[in-house]
Amino acid sequence: MSAPRRFACTANRHWPAVAVAATLATLAGCGGGGGGGGTTPPPAPAVTLSPSSLTFSSQTVGTPSAAQSVTLTNSGNASLSITSISASGDFAQTTTCGGAVLAGANCTISVTFKPTATGSRTGSVSIVDNASGSPHTISLTGTGAAPAVTLSSSSLTFSSQIVGTTSTVQSVTLTNSGNATLTITSISATGDFAQTNTCTNPVLAGSNCTISVTFTPTATGSRSGSVSIVDNASGSPQTISLTGTGQAPGPAVSLSTSSLTFSSQIVGTTSAAQSVTLTNSGNATLNITGISTTTLDFAETNTCGNSVSAGSNCTISVTFTPTATGSSSASVSIVDNAADSPQTINLTGIGITSASNVVALTVDLGPDPVNSPDVDVLFVSVTVCVPNTQTCQTIDHVAVDTGSSGLRLLQSELTVLLPQATAQDGNPLGNCVVFADNSFMWGPVVTADISIAGETASAVPIQVISQSAPPPGCSGSIADNTVDILGANGLIGVGVFRQDCGQACVNGIPTPNPPYFSCPASGCTATTVPLTGQLQNPVWMFPQDNNGLSINLQAVPDQGAATDTGTMTFGIGTRSNNSLGGATIYTTSDVGEFTTTYNGRSYISYIDSGSNGMYFLDSVTTGLPDCPDGLSGYYCPANTTSFTVTNTGLNGNSGPVTFKIANTENLNPSFAAFNDLGGSLPSTFDFGLPFFFGRTIFVGIEGQSPNGTYWAY
Repeated sequence: MSAPRRFACTANRHWPAVAVAATLATLAGCGGGGGGGGTTPPPAPAVTLSPSSLTFSSQTVGTPSAAQSVTLTNSGNASLSITSISASGDFAQTTTCGGAVLAGANCTISVTFKPTATGSRTGSVSIVDNASGSPHTISLTGTGAAPAVTLSSSSLTFSSQIVGTTSTVQSVTLTNSGNATLTITSISATGDFAQTNTCTNPVLAGSNCTISVTFTPTATGSRSGSVSIVDNASGSPQTISLTGTGQAPGPAVSLSTSSLTFSSQIVGTTSAAQSVTLTNSGNATLNITGISTTTLDFAETNTCGNSVSAGSNCTISVTFTPTATGSSSASVSIVDNAADSPQTINLTGIGITSASNVVALTVDLGPDPVNSPDVDVLFVSVTVCVPNTQTCQTIDHVAVDTGSSGLRLLQSELTVLLPQATAQDGNPLGNCVVFADNSFMWGPVVTADISIAGETASAVPIQVISQSAPPPGCSGSIADNTVDILGANGLIGVGVFRQDCGQACVNGIPTPNPPYFSCPASGCTATTVPLTGQLQNPVWMFPQDNNGLSINLQAVPDQGAATDTGTMTFGIGTRSNNSLGGATIYTTSDVGEFTTTYNGRSYISYIDSGSNGMYFLDSVTTGLPDCPDGLSGYYCPANTTSFTVTNTGLNGNSGPVTFKIANTENLNPSFAAFNDLGGSLPSTFDFGLPFFFGRTIFVGIEGQSPNGTYWAY
């Protein structure tokens, strides 16, 4: 169901027409009469260089390249006397030329490149001689490259561990975020800590490996150490600080996490539960006196009972029901007979009002769970009104799509009568969209006021998805024009662009699938449409909070979940509840794409909540087997497989992303939310809805901020 935004109509978005003219100049020779009177020029040397410039490929800083050569030929008729040959910048030269080159003879100048810094480096070879045009120069360019080490964490903290026993593993991902090969000399751990790693030499640029650390205390009390990584990157050796506590024999409490953060929750409503696993990692029974929360905004239930035997575990589940707007914090306190009692789990959440810039989102089986159950589809409720009236209808289960722009509602689910929009010739305007999976929607363009949460966009062109026959030029493999086919009551595109087509539909008619049609009674024909007449991303038309949005979804366990919940918050940095915080901005191209690097190769990529899986590459490239025919297009590995890639924006910001792909055949058919569903998409990464679980994803809309179009997380 993923919409390709403007794949079919934005390729020409920034292609101005270019008029190419050729001007011919005829040179007339200066003739003149015959006979004598002329003089013969004296013999002279002349220098010919082949080639006249050298370009070196990327070279690791501080290391010399292989030599490249230039041939110097004395193409004159007298001996060439050479005073000097010298190189500048990060370049060096050797030569066979000596002090003189006879007429017609040649010699060689060999140049090497040893960059002193990263980035573009320039220089030249200068030849001072007695020929016309001296000094002669050879232009030199090259690129300095260097490895760089990025660690997913610079420190690891281990919970209390009984002396002489070994903890569970904690891991750090090491990524070569530079542009040259990383050579690792050694990785070692000190103190009561041990490490293993997958960092085989060399680590290619953009690749990563894992350092796994365990803690085996030799004494009670605080214990510290470090992992040291010696390599050829700047800042070597890099270190990972390690701390832990040695505990005398007895019960010991290990918590799967020491904090829980809840997304914005409407006052008086209860969030989905988040869970913490309590494990007795000691060698004696853990006796629990009490488990409680410190405020009424948070409630807990647990399966722990009064005791937990050594090596066993139980679950503490927490919900958030804010009693007031604003930030709320509390903790879960666990009182027991372990040495570090009481243990705490820190809790935070934000209470919001319904008349705000935040709207609730759900992932469930969809509007027709019996006949057409959905998997990994994100839904929101949208209210549409006849412009400037109170004649309105709220439609639930509208799919949220960050891969397109514009609101599209099924005609079968729309009961309010909205005014028809017209083309520039005065005839009714129709819209056609063909998605990445070759499904399509056709129907009239109407005008509506759109309200979501406390935000309203006025007089917005939207599409009514019709079951009528589409005109020639609007076609695909299947028409998404019923609830059971679409799996939703409509689709709302809230991607990085303002309109669904942009300037391409103003300047001409995109082919082979024109988006807009003028539809008189005699039939529809493709037409151009001004920007204001196109389907609009409603967010940029809000009077405030209109520069973008963020989507925050609860994390989903690896086995999936029956449902999931979250929020969509409008605006970025416009209120206290929508700041970027520590999110990294990845700016995009003019078609909303950035770059993903996998195994040293770069691919185009985008983030699309309207795709129900992580769609990327192909079976040959990934090593993942395709599913049987009934699930064609999905991956079905024998075991769940983890991938780590590096995303890079046009602004140069980059960072690693790790995700998993499970066997599609083995997923629970009664569940709606999976974080490890995926399939093939050759030469591309489509970060679909599984990428959103457990994250806050920001969408920066074109023309609304200095950053331009961007994703941030």
